[in-house]
Amino acid sequence: MNILASKINHLGDAVSFLPTLRGLSKYVPEVNLTVLCTPMGKEIFDGAVAGLNFIPLNYEETRGLLSLGLLLPSVQRLRGMNFSLSCHSYDEPSFSYLLATVLRIRRRVGFEISTSKGQLLISESIPYDKGRNVVDVNFDLVRHITGNWNLKPQRVPISYSDEQHKSIEKHLAKLGLNSGSSFIVIHHGAKQPYREWGIESYLQVVEHLERCIGFPVVFVTDQKRIVSLLSSYRVVTGLSLKELACLLSMATLFIGNNSGPMHIAAAMGTPCIVVQGPTSPAWEIFWDDVPHETVKASHLACVPCERLLFNPGKCFNRERPHGCMKELSVGMVTDHVIRLLGDLNRLKGNFLPHFR
Repeated sequence: MNILASKINHLGDAVSFLPTLRGLSKYVPEVNLTVLCTPMGKEIFDGAVAGLNFIPLNYEETRGLLSLGLLLPSVQRLRGMNFSLSCHSYDEPSFSYLLATVLRIRRRVGFEISTSKGQLLISESIPYDKGRNVVDVNFDLVRHITGNWNLKPQRVPISYSDEQHKSIEKHLAKLGLNSGSSFIVIHHGAKQPYREWGIESYLQVVEHLERCIGFPVVFVTDQKRIVSLLSSYRVVTGLSLKELACLLSMATLFIGNNSGPMHIAAAMGTPCIVVQGPTSPAWEIFWDDVPHETVKASHLACVPCERLLFNPGKCFNRERPHGCMKELSVGMVTDHVIRLLGDLNRLKGNFLPHFR
């Protein structure tokens, strides 16, 4: 069966779609799977699921009125691939539904959501449950296509090469960390600024951790302003997504906002501390085999202000602006870090520095 799977979206979306691609590859007999995605998505998917073909497209261009023109010169070739089915994640742009129709794909599977006019072109609709984790929602595509609703998604690590592993080892060696060393990775950023806790807060966490347990911390960032602020700290910049996945797979713990790098860390099985403000619980870590703790201001009535298909883009709490982040203290975060490190120490043996 030739299937066209659409996932034209951001980093966290791509990582969260990996289990669906693995499920289609594993459970659909004799499947030939082609993925419509961004170049970033291709980097995430390539190698993590065997035998994928790709049609890479720019995210912004597929949101334009003339986006279908991007592939018109290739329509005849794509029709020659004889797709018998297309499947679309819950938040695909109209472009993906239009393309599937132009390619004359008879079975077009998607979700019953009214946010995109293109979804009127779906031939088979799956009920949409906004209360579930996004990983499990998208995996309904596999359940629907196979007819087996007992299937469960499996965590899929991002692949990387031996050369990429050696490159990360060199980065760590420059920072005074040998292969096999225990270290924490912090990524302070997020796609939108109102989801960020702030670099100053993370620096206070580092100061506390180094003072209490002497644990080495590595910052990952490509923001020049942040790099200049971190001149006296361990910093890694300029990584590809696969190199970032490699680095996070080697880390003892990841600390950061609910963001794309957090989803990569979880996919790699790395324990996580997630500083979460406005983000929907549907984007929390799905995997039971990944130790993690989520720090959030549950006492605020506006938390979370985001939903799976609603992103306000800014804070509307006039009485306590950005309270979901500002009211998360350094002490709250470090308490979660120390508790999770202690749990890991008991589970995996005495691999951590002694608490002082």
